[in-house]
Amino acid sequence: MWLIDPDSGLIISANAAAQRFYGYPELAQGTLNIQRINQLNADEIRAEMARAREQGRQFFVFPHRLASGDVVTVEVHSSPVEIDGRRLLLSVLLPESRSASLQAELQRYQNRLESLVAQRTAAAVHAERARTTIAMGAGAALALATVVLGIISLQLRRLARQRQQLATELEDTLRGARLARIRWDVSAGTVTLCARALAWLGHSQHAGQPIPLSVWTDWLHPDDRERLQQLLREYLRRQLPDADVRLRLRHADGSWKWVEIWARVTARDPVSGRALTVSGLARDVTEAVALEEARTIAASVFEDAGEAIVVLDERGVVQQVNAAMERLSGYDRQALIGAANLPWRVDAGSGVRGWRRLLQQLRREGRWHGESTWRRADGSELPVIETITVVRDANNRILRYLIIAQDISELKAQQQALLHQAHYDLLTGLPNRNLLADRLELALAMARRHHRQVVVAYLDLDDFKSINERWGHEHADRLLRQLAEALRASLREGDTLARLGGDEFVAVLVDLDASDDWTSIVNRLLQTCVDAGQRLGLTLGASAGVTVFPHDDADAEVLLRHADQALYRAKRDGRGRWVAYDPREDQAAAAHAELVAEVRRALAQQEFTLFLQPRVRLTDGKVEGAEALLRWQHPSRGLLAPGAFLPMIEDDAVMVDVGQWVLERALDILEQWRDGPCSGALLSINVAARQLRDPAFTERLERTLANHPRVDPRCLELEITESGALDGIDQLERILQRCDQLGVRIAIDDFGTGYSSLSYLKRLPAHVVKIDQSFVRDVFEDPDDLRIIDGIIALGRAFGLHIVAEGVETLEQATLLLRLGAATAQGYGIARPMPVSEWPEWVRRWAAPAQWHTWARLLGSPWINLMARIEVEHRAAFLHLQARTAPLPPAHDCAVQRMLLEALPASAQDWPEYAAFVAAHQRLHDAAERWWQSSDPADADSDAQLQAAQQQLIEALQQLALRLAGANGHEPAPPSVSAVEAVH
Repeated sequence: MWLIDPDSGLIISANAAAQRFYGYPELAQGTLNIQRINQLNADEIRAEMARAREQGRQFFVFPHRLASGDVVTVEVHSSPVEIDGRRLLLSVLLPESRSASLQAELQRYQNRLESLVAQRTAAAVHAERARTTIAMGAGAALALATVVLGIISLQLRRLARQRQQLATELEDTLRGARLARIRWDVSAGTVTLCARALAWLGHSQHAGQPIPLSVWTDWLHPDDRERLQQLLREYLRRQLPDADVRLRLRHADGSWKWVEIWARVTARDPVSGRALTVSGLARDVTEAVALEEARTIAASVFEDAGEAIVVLDERGVVQQVNAAMERLSGYDRQALIGAANLPWRVDAGSGVRGWRRLLQQLRREGRWHGESTWRRADGSELPVIETITVVRDANNRILRYLIIAQDISELKAQQQALLHQAHYDLLTGLPNRNLLADRLELALAMARRHHRQVVVAYLDLDDFKSINERWGHEHADRLLRQLAEALRASLREGDTLARLGGDEFVAVLVDLDASDDWTSIVNRLLQTCVDAGQRLGLTLGASAGVTVFPHDDADAEVLLRHADQALYRAKRDGRGRWVAYDPREDQAAAAHAELVAEVRRALAQQEFTLFLQPRVRLTDGKVEGAEALLRWQHPSRGLLAPGAFLPMIEDDAVMVDVGQWVLERALDILEQWRDGPCSGALLSINVAARQLRDPAFTERLERTLANHPRVDPRCLELEITESGALDGIDQLERILQRCDQLGVRIAIDDFGTGYSSLSYLKRLPAHVVKIDQSFVRDVFEDPDDLRIIDGIIALGRAFGLHIVAEGVETLEQATLLLRLGAATAQGYGIARPMPVSEWPEWVRRWAAPAQWHTWARLLGSPWINLMARIEVEHRAAFLHLQARTAPLPPAHDCAVQRMLLEALPASAQDWPEYAAFVAAHQRLHDAAERWWQSSDPADADSDAQLQAAQQQLIEALQQLALRLAGANGHEPAPPSVSAVEAVH
């Protein structure tokens, strides 16, 4: 605290605490003016005093500059006093830290005032005694005594007024300083608090009353009780110079208040010297404690933060740095504190003006954030992300600049890596699609300016997929890296080679004249691929599609698409070659894109529907199920069969959506069948190869089945074509195994039309093999088709597969297939595809032909199959006759006759069935000879006789077959092996 002359502003006296805090030597000499300390001008001081009055504060807040140059915020509690007839201001100074030393000065000042009051009171008592003595000794001088008493009485009243004035001034000062009085009566065991202290604690009801120590102890925080008792014991024993303490007292609402107490012994027993009274001052420091805790936390965060933090004063001089700043900059803390040139900044030396401009911007805007380059103590530079913030006081004066910086070296390295990844292929280091597009755009611009050509060659390795599957990804990746190096070496300087992914590369040949010299470069690229494979012991080739600018006057994206279309033609035409872009291919691509868009629209408009074609068992005629066939109810073209649109989109992604629609609709149908007469029937759907190549196929199938919990998965059959099965057997095996685990049946469709492999039948978890209709349709005309069908049936039996014959156009074909051993058939001969709504009625009305039951009972006989083959051989010879490509030989030289004679047992020649066959056989040959010799092959009578003879022979053969198979209950011995081989 200090005393100030309000007229001159001179600090007349300052206590030791103020001298230590401010650090000015002039304070001890009484020669320092307050204007040197207070940083506000006269107008600002008047404004602060007005704010204090408006806010009802008993103190002012001023920024004071210390001798060190630091500026601190101080609460100034001032009260006018009169000392030796001179009006002064007594100021109690409380910095933001709530300094305990300043509050101790207030206590000493209180003690000084109390001592002064006590001295004046003792003087009054002494005067009173003198008056009594004078009265006793001067009884005779009553008049004089009256005068003296009047003077003494006047003096006492003056002393009382002075005492009251001092007490009032003290109370005002304490109130302004927000201090309260506390008194402990040691002998009585009570504590007395002034009304202000009781108000802090919410116990105003105890005002003016001594508080028992038991109540006081109950107010104390349990953790502070023993500490306070120990402090008082040591103080009362004079082991401590003072009894200053900070403790917690319970508020009436249950919360805790931090209170700081400065106490001294104010009365002792004159004999024993024991303390009788301890008096002091108290202050509510709850907010100060919270502030200190916040500052402690802030200091911990400051020091332990991962970011570098620097604090500058208002002049830009470093005041404080944290450990992260030392690590980041490489400078020692002491070397930085006090520095004004900020040595870590790259612009700190020659670019000081840049820093000054930044300071000006900070003063205007209050904050700056951005990337900077710092220089470490060793001279190395590093990038940082830097935030500089201005800290201002309540009067908007700049107090500090706060710099927070983070090293972004790793981030910058990652950005560079990402930038490289964004433009280069990770495996080969070649430019990727993004960089290729940029370079191609630049090449086209240069070609337009200088009238030159640019060639875009789109390369794709032939059959690279098999290399991946056979040798593994690691070996394939090594091949791609070596091939990339070789292809790059095959190009000229300035040309670009890019990898688009997988085994696809694009070469951009630039600055070409109007000649075709570029063809040698393309040929060299293809040969490079062959040579790279040979070096690794592999058979490797490549195909390429080429387009030439400006003949193909398109932008970069279109040129790439045109080259890709030409590549497709090169693959289609046999691989191992390059093909130039043909605009007609672009037209086909446009038509394809239009069809794809139309199919997507049809899906959205629900224009697709399913037709059902029955599948029946030949052995008992039971309806086994149906195949779901897609139809498109086109708004302008009518009802379209799959062949009108599916082949054109079978390799497009829209095929996956179409297949998913078919799957969901098929499961809907199975769900409808569950509660009717068709419960348990199979429903097969076709699955395109494009669907099987979709990585999400099995996941989508599982999810769709889960959405139809009432459907038995065993009633669903997926038909895959043999060609689809031959494309990537390993992956297909995994897919079909998962389907099998889900309970779904698998059928291999169109079996026999591809490159059939026994290993496929062995590895694929198929349940059904469907004989392609091309073999069934011509089974009566071509014995080779019969042999294929017979072989497929044998394979199916060997692998435990169910055999279904497709394309059965007549019941006669179905009967023959039954005799050959086929289990199930479907085709127009049984029923044409029908809408789903007609299915129940067809099932109700269906009845199998009677001859199926006749032949089904005899299927175990080898004679049935043998006689069926003989019948087909005869039918084929008859067709050649009808076509006039070859006449029938004489009856005794007929191959059918020879086969029968070799196969039949000798006893069979005595059968009437055999005799009927011989007679029918002879009649056919006689009619055939007449027909062949006829001058008019179209003669109706001759043709009718021939057809009748043919039908009679077929019936005779079938009757003989029934007899051989034991239709009468007696089956002869099976045919010999040589007889069977003769028929084959």
